[in-house]
Amino acid sequence: MIGYKLTNQEMQTHNNFQWQLGVWYESKVKGDRHCSNQVLHYYDELWKIIFNIIHANYQNPRIFEVEVEEYIGTDGRKSWCKKQKLIREIFITSEQYEEHIDKALNDRDWNVRWTAIRHPNATKENIDKALNDRDWDVRWTAIRHQNATKEHIDKALNDEDSGVRYAAIHHPNASKENIDKALNDKDSRIRDAAKYRLATQGDWNG
Repeated sequence: MIGYKLTNQEMQTHNNFQWQLGVWYESKVKGDRHCSNQVLHYYDELWKIIFNIIHANYQNPRIFEVEVEEYIGTDGRKSWCKKQKLIREIFITSEQYEEHIDKALNDRDWNVRWTAIRHPNATKENIDKALNDRDWDVRWTAIRHQNATKEHIDKALNDEDSGVRYAAIHHPNASKENIDKALNDKDSRIRDAAKYRLATQGDWNG
């Protein structure tokens, strides 16, 4: 069985465990409980590497294709087994990350979509798609993303959920036009936030 594994730049994982290409590694600790030293973890599909942000959260991770033996289980995100061997290193482009995030945003599990739009590689297109999500918390997370633009903020200010609109007006990329729009919001909390942004911005550069 083939899977995918992330390491840091030194090819280390939890507790500085050192990996090498072409070497079989096995957990000989009795038991099969995931998130423990009883098993070895991996992703069963390449797109699931985006869950790094809620798992190991490696900065600039290395990605390896792995051969897996003695499969045990999965939670739908990461999987675990008893034996693994790193086969080769693979490299993912920014376009592929965008595709992986886009795929996750189609998942029926809101938690998968919510995690996907938190990814730092989420593009403007990913954010725009997430702002159409049926769950408010996915939309709320989307408009808080660092890559959200004034166009995204304008869209979020039309959201039916006041929490999404409130998050939108607090985004550092909010423009003068966004602020003016929020000043007419039906929710006084959002109008007050817009007034504060307007008063504290100083010389407006948005």
